Amino acid sequence: MSEKNLKNSATELISICVIGLSGCEQLKGSIGVGKSLICNRFVRGDYDRFRTEHSSILSQADFRGSPVINSDHWIYWGVGYLNNNDGSSVQIKLIEQTEFVDDETFEPFEGSSNDYPKRATKIKLDSPDKLMYICREQLGLETEYEHVVLPEGRAQIDGFIFVYDISITEGRTFDQQSNIAAEILYNALKTKKPIVIAASKADIGTETGKKALQRLLSRKEFKSSSINVVEVSSIANVNITALFALVAAFVTKNKIKPKVLSFSDALKIGRRIEEEISDQYVALLRELMPVERWPQVRPSWTRLINRIGLARHPTYQNFVYHFGRSEAMKFYQKHVNEAREYWMQRRLKVQVPRLHHVFHDLIGIEQVRSLSWAEAKDIISNHPLFDDYFQPLGTLSADLDPSSPQVELDPNDSRIPAEILLATEAEPTFFHFQEAVDLEYQRELMEEAYEQMLSQCPQVTPGKPLQEVEIFLRDNPVYNAVPIQQAVRIYDKYQDILVKKAEKDFAELLLERLQIFLDIILRRIKSSQAVRPLIGIDEDEINGLRAILNDDFRYRQLNRLFEMRDKMISNYISFVSYPLVQNCPAANQCIGALLSDIFSNHLQRLQLVDSSQILNINLTVVGAERLSNDFISAVSRMVQNDVLEYEGRLAHIICKTELQLDGVNHAPIQTYVYLIDSIDALEDIKGRSLNAAQFQCPPLVVLVIDPTHLDIIPFLRQQASLVANSIAGTFVAPMSDLTTKPRQSSDNELNTFFTRDQISRVLEAAFLSQTDERRADLRIQLSLMCGDQFPAHFLLNSLFFNAAFCTTSSSDDTITIEVPIQSFKRKVRIDLRVTAYHSWLVSGISIPIHGHILAYSARRRASFSHAKAAAKRLISTSFATGDTILLAAVADVTDFFSDTEANALLTEGSELAEELKSSFISLSPEIPDRIHSITFLEFFERILTIHSSKNFPFFSTYYRQGV
Repeated sequence: MSEKNLKNSATELISICVIGLSGCEQLKGSIGVGKSLICNRFVRGDYDRFRTEHSSILSQADFRGSPVINSDHWIYWGVGYLNNNDGSSVQIKLIEQTEFVDDETFEPFEGSSNDYPKRATKIKLDSPDKLMYICREQLGLETEYEHVVLPEGRAQIDGFIFVYDISITEGRTFDQQSNIAAEILYNALKTKKPIVIAASKADIGTETGKKALQRLLSRKEFKSSSINVVEVSSIANVNITALFALVAAFVTKNKIKPKVLSFSDALKIGRRIEEEISDQYVALLRELMPVERWPQVRPSWTRLINRIGLARHPTYQNFVYHFGRSEAMKFYQKHVNEAREYWMQRRLKVQVPRLHHVFHDLIGIEQVRSLSWAEAKDIISNHPLFDDYFQPLGTLSADLDPSSPQVELDPNDSRIPAEILLATEAEPTFFHFQEAVDLEYQRELMEEAYEQMLSQCPQVTPGKPLQEVEIFLRDNPVYNAVPIQQAVRIYDKYQDILVKKAEKDFAELLLERLQIFLDIILRRIKSSQAVRPLIGIDEDEINGLRAILNDDFRYRQLNRLFEMRDKMISNYISFVSYPLVQNCPAANQCIGALLSDIFSNHLQRLQLVDSSQILNINLTVVGAERLSNDFISAVSRMVQNDVLEYEGRLAHIICKTELQLDGVNHAPIQTYVYLIDSIDALEDIKGRSLNAAQFQCPPLVVLVIDPTHLDIIPFLRQQASLVANSIAGTFVAPMSDLTTKPRQSSDNELNTFFTRDQISRVLEAAFLSQTDERRADLRIQLSLMCGDQFPAHFLLNSLFFNAAFCTTSSSDDTITIEVPIQSFKRKVRIDLRVTAYHSWLVSGISIPIHGHILAYSARRRASFSHAKAAAKRLISTSFATGDTILLAAVADVTDFFSDTEANALLTEGSELAEELKSSFISLSPEIPDRIHSITFLEFFERILTIHSSKNFPFFSTYYRQGV
């Protein structure tokens, strides 16, 4: 019994010796009789300290050198404690007499001159400094185990427990055991000390063993001794305490002897007590970790033991005493598994209805009708989109596991736990889905047949009610097979489709007749002298439109829906007048709405300018020769190796004087730097009659301080600033304090006339102007038809094929590109404005455009109508001449031969271009972009030639959009 159960009352100390058959294997058989296990169970009987192996085979070093053995054939087990029924308690100093065997010779060590029967029954034992025995592994490692010394190194034996094994043991017969036992018992009786026999291993004992023990005690030398026998089991922990209580009662001569139960009764009581202990522990776990609150309260084992205090709870301690810590943790894990399974099933049950979407999306209603559940599950598990619909297997379990962080699931992860496919509810849910699909399939077949019947009836037209056409349908068996309510629903659905198609067809008709609407609007503008037409349409105008449109079937099929038709006409003419993107007939396919996506695709492909590329910044210096040379020298000192680093980009600075440019081809882009240090220099610049149109980039007017003429600096500053403004240039003045007093030598000074600050501002201004994406040589407008089948980026791919530079401008509809023009031997920067036809047909173009590309689909009459109207509008308003217009028809290679409508539109486009003296090109997505790009480069070259023929030294344009 544990020391903690010792009562705070008078305690008597006695010594008990456990004896029994011992020795080598030839004598005791394959295993011992169980002396050590009985001792272990009594003094350290809790589960974790009870060991089932106690070998008596030792090395010479352990036998001679270990203070636990101390060269003795007996061991000291320590002290056990008993509480008597009368309130007293007994301490039992426990000794076991054994016989240790050499692990080399397998013969007993010579530890005593007497043989075992005599030695084991000695009542006085001496062994100085002998330590308490705990386990075999203790030998040689004594410092790592509890140190308990045998008090005074001696023991006076007060009673004996003789162990007789009643189980069958290999290598040992009961007669052999009884013969040796008789000798041991005889010597023990001679000591006059109380003796109790422990019939060991009773849990596996046999009747033969019990009878052998009875025969032993029936011998004449033992008949009169009345030795008590207690059936015990150390492994099952049955009657061990009763055994020691009985011998202690004899030793202490206690009149009240403990009642010893039969082995079977004691075993039943022990098992019932163990069940109660287990039940109490399970109840404690459920109290500390309620299943109903598991997701919120799910402590780990370590946290439960330490922080929540399970280790201090008597119920837990009692359970651990009987079953051990490992079993306590197993019970915890079992409770965790039950709670987790409960919540998994609860969560999965909520997710079961979502399986319908999985079956629909990952299997499909066509395939699902013929599958078994196993086949369906296999298809789902191997589907490429499985991870889009399901969380990984184990995620749900991990979320409910105490070892995982106690955090809420990602609220954005709406996927289904994969465990649902293993749930029992999944299979019937699949079969229910199959049944629903079958019913829906039959219904759809019936509706398809009914709709087919309606499509074959010419009397069914948009807007006509079922009552008016019913008479034409009655003879059809399909009509009679469908219930009236379902028939009405199908007919209404068919009418919705019919009306939407008719509405779409009529909208296309209006787009095809764009010109008549334009004529009305332009007449209004002309007659009212208004910038924009008035909203609405008068009766005469709509009657005229009706007369024109009535020839087309698409107009007449809406006769039953004339109000909707008139509203569409009114809305369309309002849209043409005020073309807002949100009112475009193409809806989300409006070019205005798609521009950001169209541009982003190309901006990702064509980057701005590689930051690692070294640009050339060309400066032409105008001024006195000495001053110009000083300026160039200052730049060289300022910029190491003539390479400037600005905002992460590198530029090679090339400085030349005006005289050095004579007879030399000018750089494609350059910045003029005018140096003013005197009144003569100022007058020289004024005499050149400069204007802004002469410069590719804004010129720089730099005021230079001559220390000998500080008195005229204020005048020069004022005049130089005026000159800079007159030519749209930038005025670069020195620091203000340098204009009023002589300059002192400092690190900022580069030479006599220039400082680092002033040169830095000059280079910064030149760099920004020459790399500014707003500077353009040409402005080209690409007009597209909203809703055309061909993607807009197809045209841009060809336009940008040779582009080395691509960026958006401050305007959302313009992109800037740089393309090489061979005849000009340089790259030309083009502002390409991409827009829808409707955005400018009425309002016109707000900025000068040098060339127009009018694209249309050869498969769509409305697209060509817009291109044609746009071309004539440009010519009539003098926004363009014929040679600056390119008609671009988009068609497949085979359309000219296989599609009559496409053939006609290609022919009409070619004839229109010939009439306007414009260019015409047919583009096909099937032809490589580089082929089409040649035509566009030729168009750019022609426009550039036309534009450069103006009588200006430079024809590049510098403007700020939106200003």
